[in-house]
Amino acid sequence: MKATQQQIHRKALARLRMARDRIARADYASAIAFLRSALRQLEKDPGSSFDRALCYIELARCHNLQGDHEMAVTYAQWAKNLLRREWNSALALADANLELGTALVRLGDLQSAQRHLASAYETVSARGAWAKAGACLENIGLLAKQQEQIVRAINALNAAKRMYRQVEDVAGVLRTDHHLRELIPKE
Repeated sequence: MKATQQQIHRKALARLRMARDRIARADYASAIAFLRSALRQLEKDPGSSFDRALCYIELARCHNLQGDHEMAVTYAQWAKNLLRREWNSALALADANLELGTALVRLGDLQSAQRHLASAYETVSARGAWAKAGACLENIGLLAKQQEQIVRAINALNAAKRMYRQVEDVAGVLRTDHHLRELIPKE
């Protein structure tokens, strides 16, 4: 990689980091702008398909969080297509599957969502990525709830809650508590 290409690549990765910071702050419009800027830079470098896939995953995450699940599906699929050609990209592919499964649950394509979420869960749990495993289980619980499989939903949400506690994700614990309260009738 030439020196100018390296600089361009570093700037694009800095934009990706800034976008992730904006996502954490729930400033999705700014995050999307940073991601699109990073993608414009990365498209000039043919060897940047892994980093472009990371940008697409973050775009899918932004759109999922904003409720635009159809767009999230598109970006997650683009990421998966890029990652299929990359060596040692299992965790990034799991991220893409998580975002794709999340969007598909919201869109009602439950069978496809199940397949993508299960694949993501297998990968992240095998690698000890407990926060991601919790997110997979939470979405599996929501999927089971839509399928009216209440016991399965409760089990998945309880497992997600344990994962979130393990990594001290208070927001995840509160979210799963809320979902569980919706499932368990008050006596």
